[in-house]
Amino acid sequence: MKITKILDTTIICLLFSICSLILAYPLTASAAPNISLEKVSALNPQTTESTQSFSQRDLNQESILALDWVQTSAEYRASAYQSYSFARLILDRLLAISIDHPAIVLDLDETVFDNSPYYAAMVGTELKNTTQSWNQWVKAKKAKAVPGAIEFINYVNRATNVKLFFISNRYEKYPCQRNSQDLEIATIDNLKQLGVANVTDENVILRCEFANGDNLSKQLRIDAVIDGRADGEKHNVILAIGDNLLDFAEDVDLTLEARKEFVDNNASRFGQLNSNQDLRSLLPIFIILPNPIYGSWESALYQAKEFERNNSDELTTIQKNLQRLNALSIE
Repeated sequence: MKITKILDTTIICLLFSICSLILAYPLTASAAPNISLEKVSALNPQTTESTQSFSQRDLNQESILALDWVQTSAEYRASAYQSYSFARLILDRLLAISIDHPAIVLDLDETVFDNSPYYAAMVGTELKNTTQSWNQWVKAKKAKAVPGAIEFINYVNRATNVKLFFISNRYEKYPCQRNSQDLEIATIDNLKQLGVANVTDENVILRCEFANGDNLSKQLRIDAVIDGRADGEKHNVILAIGDNLLDFAEDVDLTLEARKEFVDNNASRFGQLNSNQDLRSLLPIFIILPNPIYGSWESALYQAKEFERNNSDELTTIQKNLQRLNALSIE
């Protein structure tokens, strides 16, 4: 009788241990959980944070592979070279067409400037990107060049009649009410250090310039190039080069579906061309550079309303991480 009880107890303990191991063992991809934002958003954020620790440092750690790819991979260099090579091929085709006063609009950060060291410095720390820390990086003038960018810029300046405009969401000065243009001066100096010719405050157009009250839209600055307010001459923008969908259309709705729909509807302008196509109907042609570090693609992952927040800046690090996970597909 005692032996039977001992055996029964032993079997129960074994079963309990096996169940514990099964529950603790990581799920395979085929059995990965589908995180429900409805359930997550029902949780009190303070309760969530007290039961699960996920800091800004943890969030920064998730950028390591993206930063490694930009800083070390041959594939990143090849992608950047390919983008600028395609830009030159399209430009040469456009120059064969009679277009009056042609211009190219280039973004700067992660299009001409490689700022990856700025973001790499945050890894392993609780630091995050702020306007103040970013402006200090701009003033330091330490940005390197994206592969292929300087060669393309100098080709345009030396071999064509096309005017280049660098239109960036860097601040000209901060805040905009200040008299000093210190951030614009630092940006121009950085471009010159990298070997860019013919760069002045006339063709470097940054945030605060041509603003409409509190509206600091990049489109307002592009409009200034088109209507002649930028340099006294009206221009036809034939190429737009950037790393972010918002470099081409700021009015695109910041949802994953709307962004994909915009690209699909503008596939021809993104390079899906045929030899018989009239390029005039597609102007400007869009050239996009790879940027896995940051951008509106990340902002589109965050749906602040799911947590009853006004915007993604109000989300906690835990909430951001949960929405990053929820965007993944295993199908």
